[in-house]
Parts: sequence; C-alpha cells; structure tokens
Amino acid sequence: MISNRAVLAFVMIAGLAMTGETRSDVSRLSMGRPEGSFFALLVADADQSAQWYEDNLGFTFVRKTAAPGGAARTVMLEQDGVMIEIIEHRDSFGLSQVTDKSASMLRGIRKIGFTVGSQNFDRIFHRLQERHAQFRGEIFEDEGLAVRSFIVLDNNGNLVQFFARLKS
Repeated sequence: MISNRAVLAFVMIAGLAMTGETRSDVSRLSMGRPEGSFFALLVADADQSAQWYEDNLGFTFVRKTAAPGGAARTVMLEQDGVMIEIIEHRDSFGLSQVTDKSASMLRGIRKIGFTVGSQNFDRIFHRLQERHAQFRGEIFEDEGLAVRSFIVLDNNGNLVQFFARLKS
C-alpha cells in the first residue's frame, strides 16, 4: 500500500519536473550546524585500532565495554565532539575472507572525513608522514569545494580523508 506521503512526494517531484525547477529549489529540513559527529568501525582488534586513532589523530579514550559472553568488545574514543566507537566482534570477518573482489567496490560507507583548520591540516599530514602512515596519493586541491585534501589509511585499511578550506 502506498502512503499518502509517498503520493505527495511523487506529485511534488512531477510538478517540479513539469515546471523546470531543480532539486535545489525544493526547501528542505536542515539539521542545523552539527555539534559533532559519530561513526563506528568493526575491526579485528579494538585495542590496536583505538591505539592508532589515539596516537595518530589525538583521540581520547572514553571507555571500554564487553558484551555478556565475550561476543563483542567496544572502545569509545572522543575528540572535540567527534565520537568513534570501535567494535571487535568474534563473528566479524574481512571481505577478503569471502570474495576476491576489491573492497574499494563494496557498496556502503566508503570513507570517513574531517574538516580541520589549515594549520592543523599541515600538522596532521606531517605527523602521519613521520609515523609512516599509508597515504592514497598526495595533498590535492578541489577548487569546486574550495578545499585542500589528503587521504590516509588507518591500521585496518579504512580511508580517512582530511579537508582544509582554501583561503579566498
């Protein structure tokens, strides 16, 4: 059964298509200015991953928990409103254990990112270089977004991208 809301959305979109209005013309609900962010990583070793984020990006340990029966353990980290939940579950597995296809083609969240100040951007990049972190390419500029950026792999191969606004 199609809901009234779905019908209304279809009518609005069809009406916009007929009038030539674009998607950006539609008013949207804004979540406002985020005060922080959260993401969770499922990893083979929660302690090792937490250590990587603490040592390389300055995250602070908040707590460690374990599920009853030892099926899972989590480590929570935080820095200035950004929270990371690092989960180790005994039934988790790496993509390479079930297919030989490239993980870079797996649908879902592809990478995480942080926008930082220009001075912090350079400091983070050089610190990661000193620690022999694995990078994907070099620092690059995206003029359309007006940012400088680089991508680094964490200790589990997750892509972490950093952005700094270009000066006008």
